[in-house]
Amino acid sequence: MKKYLLFVMFALLAAPAAAAPTKFWELENHNSFFGGKSQGALILSGGGLQPGLRATKIETKEKLPGLFSTVTQFKSGKILVGGADAAGLWTVEQEKLKPLCTFPDDVMVTRIVELSGGDALVATLPRGNIYRVKPDGKFELFVKLPVEHVWNLVVVGNTVYAGTGPKAAVYKVDMTTKKATAWWSVDEKHIMAMQFVPKKGLIVGTSPEARVYLLPEATGAPAARLLYDFSGNEIRDLVVHGDAVYVAVNQLQYRSTASSPTTELKPEGETKVPKAPVTAMERKNLPAHQVVSGTGSIYMLGARGEMEKVLDIARGYLTQLQLEGDVVYGSDGHSGRIYSVETKTFSAAIVVEVEERQVLGFLLKNEKEGFVVAGDGAAAYALSRDRGKEVTYTSVAMDAGVPSFFGMFHLYATDTAVKVETRSGTTEEPDDKLWSPWKAITGGTRGPDGGYGYRIGSEPARFLQFRVTWNNGSATRIEKVRVFYSPLNLAPKLAAIRVGGSRGGPGPYTDPVIPENVPVRSGDLTIAWQVVNNDGDALEYRLFVRKVGEKNWRPLTPRAPLTSATFTWKAGAFADGLYEVRVVASDAPANSPGSELTSEMISKPFLVDNTAPRISQLLIKGLAVSFTAADAASRLIGVQVRVDDDSWKPVLPADRILDTLSEKFQLTLPATLEKGVHLLQIRVADESGNVHVMSQEFTY
Repeated sequence: MKKYLLFVMFALLAAPAAAAPTKFWELENHNSFFGGKSQGALILSGGGLQPGLRATKIETKEKLPGLFSTVTQFKSGKILVGGADAAGLWTVEQEKLKPLCTFPDDVMVTRIVELSGGDALVATLPRGNIYRVKPDGKFELFVKLPVEHVWNLVVVGNTVYAGTGPKAAVYKVDMTTKKATAWWSVDEKHIMAMQFVPKKGLIVGTSPEARVYLLPEATGAPAARLLYDFSGNEIRDLVVHGDAVYVAVNQLQYRSTASSPTTELKPEGETKVPKAPVTAMERKNLPAHQVVSGTGSIYMLGARGEMEKVLDIARGYLTQLQLEGDVVYGSDGHSGRIYSVETKTFSAAIVVEVEERQVLGFLLKNEKEGFVVAGDGAAAYALSRDRGKEVTYTSVAMDAGVPSFFGMFHLYATDTAVKVETRSGTTEEPDDKLWSPWKAITGGTRGPDGGYGYRIGSEPARFLQFRVTWNNGSATRIEKVRVFYSPLNLAPKLAAIRVGGSRGGPGPYTDPVIPENVPVRSGDLTIAWQVVNNDGDALEYRLFVRKVGEKNWRPLTPRAPLTSATFTWKAGAFADGLYEVRVVASDAPANSPGSELTSEMISKPFLVDNTAPRISQLLIKGLAVSFTAADAASRLIGVQVRVDDDSWKPVLPADRILDTLSEKFQLTLPATLEKGVHLLQIRVADESGNVHVMSQEFTY
């Protein structure tokens, strides 16, 4: 049965009546792409798609730490990963994670710095230890600082600068003597961000006041210069590009899930985000987890002191910055994303997104390869354009509303290093068994508007879906997609015709009161109709009228068809009687000549009554008055009388109900009427709105 119905549908599509207007779907802005399914493809906030770096998870048979907190790549290509729970180092060998060493007295590795000769300098917390690690994993305590947290290390020549907390200070350590000196401190809690600029000095960021200072090179305590006081409670990282400093500023609120809570810094409204242990804290021992909420922003701080926000993360926080060429990269501890910001234009994009939502450390090289470590479940990924899972984007099932032919697929992209496939079906949810198979579209040609046009080969159907797969190594950015189709033309269906007013319910109703000043009746009748127009074509209408019993129709719209579903008929010039109206609807405005479809409907008979009721058998005897009011076609709805210039008074018929075409009336004039000659006026109205007034002099 299904096969038969499918055959009938295709037969209908092949018929001439299928000539319908060309329609198209257009996907360009963020919302239009958002409903689709992405596997490594990034839906840009400004619209369009681009491939993220392909991520390959680095496997290991060893027990993983609670999280990976930082990563560094040496000049030789060697990668060292720092972990937490039990602080330690891991290496990547032959695409496998291997433990290198463990620091049993510490909880977390916060920074790894390469030294000349291949050794590594490793900062940890919460005991203020800095270790020197040999390439084979053997290590020694390089220096123990009188602090709890060592957040950052910067090596300049024979000097090591260490940013510490919870009493914010920068220590200088002599590499030869291992002597540590408290070089600079500030009345804050943590120094997590540091960058050395030759000929200028050390730039540091503080928490919780979120300030950036320049510490000039000096043998004694430096004369610090405040560069900017940001709105936030943590400077997480900073990088220097020319004369500008790019600063990662977080506004965080967090609490410990352990029994002893951490101190809240500049609290704001809380939102749910991943658990984040790597942040400035007040406790000697790291709690099991922290719940963090807040926002993160990247600011550009110029040489003249000007400040501009270049990236804003509404929900999340920044964990690291990296500068490469004219691009600043920033990782998010909430979404698992790494963002890029062009320093010349401040345009932003997403480079990669990993399943674990906390990117705590990363390395990128030319946006073609890199490495990511995550903390929402310890994970490490190798990033590449050429290796890893396929990057794909699959659209929603686009609904044409009716069975349709599919035409061209227009791809607006930086190049064509992608594969595009389509499939079609008759069910709202795509089904591999009920839908046609995926079919690649090929042979695209570039048009004058810059788009690449491909012919869609999928079978006619109501629904269509497309899938884009990026080639290995492709960085193609898709700006816009247009998909053209021609729907099966559906005839409009007239559903109802209404002539005159409609009360729309069972009542009860009350007849209208005859107004004090009766307007001149035009005799116009309003004709309205309802039409079902499933394919949304533009429609036009023609109307015809005839008396019931006649054969020939008289056109009411002889000059031009109507485009609205109402018409005012000047019926006042027509003879009284029962009439009917025929409405013909056509979709000709939306279809080529010869392919239009029509529908028509004849109304129920309705009355045209342009003749007013009459009054007869008027008899005035003393104060007693009697008369008969009658209409040839319509029920009487109101009768009123007045004497001389008194106001109009309603009167009821002898049977007290106005429910027929003819009614008898009897009334007694007021006993206060003075002797003499008077004028009696009677007016009567019928249901069609006709009003007749009769006047008669009498002597009392």
